[in-house]
Amino acid sequence: METAEKEIRDIKAWNEAMVKKYDVEAYYESNFAIRWIEKLRINTVIKAIRNQAAGRVLEVGCGAGHVLERVPRGEIVGIDLSNHMVKRTRERLKNKKVFVLQANADHLPFQKGVFDSVICTEVLEHVEHPDQILGEILRVARPTAHIALSVPNEKLINRVKDWIIRMGLGGLFFKGEYNVPERMDDEWHLHVFDLKDLIRQLSSKFLIEKVTPIPSPLLPLRHVISCSPRP
Repeated sequence: METAEKEIRDIKAWNEAMVKKYDVEAYYESNFAIRWIEKLRINTVIKAIRNQAAGRVLEVGCGAGHVLERVPRGEIVGIDLSNHMVKRTRERLKNKKVFVLQANADHLPFQKGVFDSVICTEVLEHVEHPDQILGEILRVARPTAHIALSVPNEKLINRVKDWIIRMGLGGLFFKGEYNVPERMDDEWHLHVFDLKDLIRQLSSKFLIEKVTPIPSPLLPLRHVISCSPRP
């Protein structure tokens, strides 16, 4: 038990250090391309949860609240492992009715089947046990829930970064206060997902409704997966 608790403390401390080193606010403001891509991703995620009527919406790994800010209605809940991110989300959404708490996504502090929509976007690559988190998402989602997941296309992102550097365009794309790493999977991303393998894995427990490449099929830097619990 003591070893398990130490591992939890260690991963929480590591996560806290990473969210401060790779400041998400600075990332969103780093350049015009990032702002455009992330706007497309968030729009696609919000569309995927089909938030047409009031219901309970959960975001797993809410970061600084950029996605929750766009949820138009309902009883909105966000969780994040980082106390730093929870504080920033609460500050960002102080004028919006949102409940935000610090929690581990491996063990969501909610009863079974209580959410009408669940969002988990750009989170699975950062965690030790993606399968555990996907299981928790299924546990807290209603059988009719709409679920939006997204992951980065790490291999393509790395190739694009390499091209930008080779072309001498780093000053245009990598500017401002954001600490741009050459490879996110060197430190901050614990997993690199192959889309076909991920879909195959998800399909055993989720009904996959749509996979949307962001920003486009020709340049799929992100994949947003619209799905629901498999009956």
